[in-house]
Amino acid sequence: MIHMLLLMPDFSGTAAKKAIYFRQFDRKRIALIGPASYRWIVNFFGAIMAGKDVVLLDSFLASAERHILLDKVRPDYILSYTMQYILADSDGLTIENVSHDEENCDESDFDASVSEGNILFFTSGTSELAKAVVLTSANLNFSTSLVSSKIACSSSDRVLSVLPPNHVFGLIYSILWPLSCGACVCISRGIKHISFDTIYYNPSILPVFPALLEGYIRFNSMNAELKTIIVGESKCSDRIISELEDDGYNVYSVYGLTAASGGIAVSSKATGHKLVPYDGITISIADDDEIFIKSAGIMQCYDNDEAQTKEVISNGFLHSGDLGYLDDEGHLIITGSKKNILALPNGEKINCLEVEEFFNANDSIDESAIGILHGSCTIWISTTDEKFGDEQAQRMVDSYNKTKCVSRHINHYIIVNAPLPRDRYGHLDRWALAKESSSRD
Repeated sequence: MIHMLLLMPDFSGTAAKKAIYFRQFDRKRIALIGPASYRWIVNFFGAIMAGKDVVLLDSFLASAERHILLDKVRPDYILSYTMQYILADSDGLTIENVSHDEENCDESDFDASVSEGNILFFTSGTSELAKAVVLTSANLNFSTSLVSSKIACSSSDRVLSVLPPNHVFGLIYSILWPLSCGACVCISRGIKHISFDTIYYNPSILPVFPALLEGYIRFNSMNAELKTIIVGESKCSDRIISELEDDGYNVYSVYGLTAASGGIAVSSKATGHKLVPYDGITISIADDDEIFIKSAGIMQCYDNDEAQTKEVISNGFLHSGDLGYLDDEGHLIITGSKKNILALPNGEKINCLEVEEFFNANDSIDESAIGILHGSCTIWISTTDEKFGDEQAQRMVDSYNKTKCVSRHINHYIIVNAPLPRDRYGHLDRWALAKESSSRD
């Protein structure tokens, strides 16, 4: 059960009081909206311990996008940092004639036999295409134990939490795992201070996205006490990892999926920075090289979508959508992706088809592909139109960026006067395209 992760009696008691408070409300589903904070964590644990299903939403989403996601999961209640975490109904209106003071609750009245609620994370992509993954507390407990089996953390450690808690990587590695080890979780003071939170808190462990890590290096913000760096959500530069290890840091790169509760494989200096599946993870490679995963962390389902669930889970194996193979030493080598989701270095994920359809709608463009080149979001444009040049390409990029938040902007474009590469099945090979471009630089 998830409350077993709480080793600190005071915090455990506070979460139990919150659970007792939530149990006075009959309906089941609560949307939790906000950045990581002490109050966010208390509400998260309290709601699950109360048997409520908790939907985690990005606090930085635009209002229109948030409403699209809320319509998909239809929560009964909303807990938002903008409302000081006062429970509101599904319309965001404060519930009247009900006490909002859990301090009057007695933690000794907490009944741990009540079934815990589920946790819903949204998958990558646009709001219209995002699906809600249903995980149980047992799923999260399993993934937390996987991390502990490979990465050292104790009550003497300080773990800096700068990642959004609505990402399974952020929730597991920067909140649940350190709490389960009795470590001190240091919550970021916000975007304004994020580059210097390391100096303020002096953490020993830092879970980060690649873009965040590059920022800390650029601002010379690596504190003397920092020993362990955990990088996830997208691939980190081999050069950066090598330089950090030369400076004495222990650097881990993790591979995970929301639908697998975040825990699949990890790499470190000891493994030659090749991914090794966590113990308890079974990997199978399909005939078309797709990676199949079986573990106690596999999701229960997509929320209210039995058909989609059956498409991605068969015989207990999750179809990852990623391509790869296991080498002779058992390392997991990822070579590409069947799914049309691109993980950006800043932790954001975008739907490739949506981006490419925007560019392909131009009559002068034969085809396009979105990818990552040298750590930047890049669009490759294939055209045989001699009149289509830098001016036209930049205009299209600017037009696209106007419709997206800054974290999802396209930074560069490359015009290609030839067909884009494809894999042996005829699918657009974005990985090969980025590799070819990188080798030419």
